[in-house]
Amino acid sequence: MQRRSWLQAVSRTGAAALMLHSFMGHGAQAGRRHALLVGVSALARQPRSLWLRGPANDVTAMRQQLLAHGVAAADIAMAADDGMPDAKPLQGARRPDRAGILAALKDMGHRVGQGDAVVLYWSGHAVRAKGPPKPVAEADGKSTFLLAADAERMPAGSAWPLRGAVADAELGAAIDDWLAAGAHVLVVMDACYAASATRSGSDGVTWRGLRVSDLRQMHSSGARLPGPAADALPPTLPGARPRMQGYVGLYACEDMERTPEWLLDGLHHGVFTHALVQALQALPAAEPGRRYAELARQVLDTHGQLARIVPVPQSLWPSPVFEGSLQAPLWSRAALPAWERSGEPQGPAQLPVGLRIALQWQQPGGSVQRMELENAGRPSAFLGRLPVGTKLELQVGNASLRPVYLRIFHVGDKGRWHAIYPERAGDAAHLPAASPSGPALWHKALTIDSAERQPESLLFVAAPAQARQGLDDALARLPAGAWHAELRWHSVAAQWAADSSTKPLQ
Repeated sequence: MQRRSWLQAVSRTGAAALMLHSFMGHGAQAGRRHALLVGVSALARQPRSLWLRGPANDVTAMRQQLLAHGVAAADIAMAADDGMPDAKPLQGARRPDRAGILAALKDMGHRVGQGDAVVLYWSGHAVRAKGPPKPVAEADGKSTFLLAADAERMPAGSAWPLRGAVADAELGAAIDDWLAAGAHVLVVMDACYAASATRSGSDGVTWRGLRVSDLRQMHSSGARLPGPAADALPPTLPGARPRMQGYVGLYACEDMERTPEWLLDGLHHGVFTHALVQALQALPAAEPGRRYAELARQVLDTHGQLARIVPVPQSLWPSPVFEGSLQAPLWSRAALPAWERSGEPQGPAQLPVGLRIALQWQQPGGSVQRMELENAGRPSAFLGRLPVGTKLELQVGNASLRPVYLRIFHVGDKGRWHAIYPERAGDAAHLPAASPSGPALWHKALTIDSAERQPESLLFVAAPAQARQGLDDALARLPAGAWHAELRWHSVAAQWAADSSTKPLQ
């Protein structure tokens, strides 16, 4: 799923390198609290070996905690099954097939308004696969699809590989609508985004996540279905809109990781959901002013404790991800932190393993020059004087099996910041892990279009991805030991270019 961290670039003050400067903006008054809880235990068109046992219990536990935090029973909608062999909906819930989930999302859009808070919770399986095109493609060309109860693999030659699933971009469009209505949105995902999965493990551990090839093919193999079906994916997926405030995301694992469910307190639960439920219990609703950052820390602490008792190798233990307005009080809409320069970040200048950053540029009528950023031990370099019309191209690749925390900015001559990566306000500051088909790749082309006698620069910050980075961002701190580099240049009008030069990083 394309996750959002909604940090925006602003003017810098002072010199040296990067630091977050957080500010709070309390806008709308507190309104009603709503929740949509989705739990898909049973995949009706798949063998029982692919079913889960935890989502039904997860939804029940989340409902109890939301009631304790002031959400009225009438304002909690559910699309969940009971996980039993006949797979009936939980009491008061819709059947969690694609049509039922999309209808529940639409209904929520009619109910929320300015100052309301919405919780969107999902527990179940997910797959990574190529599907309908969307405005901004992900690095591996795939999307995340959360499996609904009617999930099924399509026959060879079909437009999309599966049906009976909800795409990440479809959930994102609903979230954007709720935010546009003035609501605060908390998204919790206890599903993994792995491209491969092991169906079961020792001592009752089950991994959440499938490949499309794991799914049984639809019964009408080879037959053309008349017209669009309720469980079919759309021809295109919607694009994301900027989310500058009011959004918090709590995710069970990184994009290419899996997350387990296990027998906890006598019932099967998603490990992440169990940690979240314990954290909500530790933050009583009667105590005002408690913040999402506190909730996230509690989740991490409990999640780490579970790592010592759940029979899962540490090398496979997932790393939760927290993003958005984590300094907002619980159930409240607030502005996001903003970037500033306010001091030199400390730490060794070491690129994360597997990360490769290259820059090439071409002056008008000149040859292409190329630079690769390495562990040079220097935080900055001067490229020289580059004339108007010079074309710059950034290329970033991650060949490791872990995501990388990455931010890239263009800093203008007057100190104004423009985010280059993430490309949109709201995209996560992570470059995904490599996929089985190759490294995660990103590139961006830029052109110098105006003359400036003061230096411009490209500013890079990178670090191995860790769960606490979302908290550090929210608390105005850079990741500890982050690698950083700055490439500076003067841009000049074409007629000044006779004596211009470029000076590669030594």
